[in-house]
Amino acid sequence: PGSKPSSIRSFSSSPAIISWAGSMADIYAAGGLDVILPGVEFDDYSCIGDPFGGTIDFTGDVEQRVVPSSWATWSHGYVGPVLSSMGADQVRLDFDSPVTAFGFYVEPNTREWFDITVGLSDGSTAAKSVNGDGGAEFFGFTDSSIDWLEISCYQSNGFAFGEMVMARDLIPEPATLVLLGLGITGLGILRRRMR
Repeated sequence: PGSKPSSIRSFSSSPAIISWAGSMADIYAAGGLDVILPGVEFDDYSCIGDPFGGTIDFTGDVEQRVVPSSWATWSHGYVGPVLSSMGADQVRLDFDSPVTAFGFYVEPNTREWFDITVGLSDGSTAAKSVNGDGGAEFFGFTDSSIDWLEISCYQSNGFAFGEMVMARDLIPEPATLVLLGLGITGLGILRRRMR
């Protein structure tokens, strides 16, 4: 257990283009905003709101823990809320509309390897293996259109994930498009009158 190759691997059911992010800075640069966890320590969630007014649904419930209170360790000095899989070896996150960038840290309970698989809007998938031996490890992607992602730990002792940041291309509401169209039309009329 715990011995997996250290290389990052990608696979897909059809051609998938994933730009893996190297750090949280990549997600913020893509317009990322922090996902704020509601509630308090030991609250359970099957769904949370995202910073763009949408939702993130979880398979089964996840439980809020706090580093270093009920979740003992993390990396890079982070203290704050994270989500625990409560011993489950897999958690899936479903986004209500496609996400163009997403990043978070994840740490297995037993400091083992785990896979993160993402499902693209075109039906293809891609995965990345991450080593949790050194504490919480960053995972992220940019420039993609992701409908869901799944975290799978090789041990059944569970894991926690947190410090989530996401970005998505916002589609303007019809009323906004009408106002934009009226504004452009008004500028065109004003320009003609000024000639």
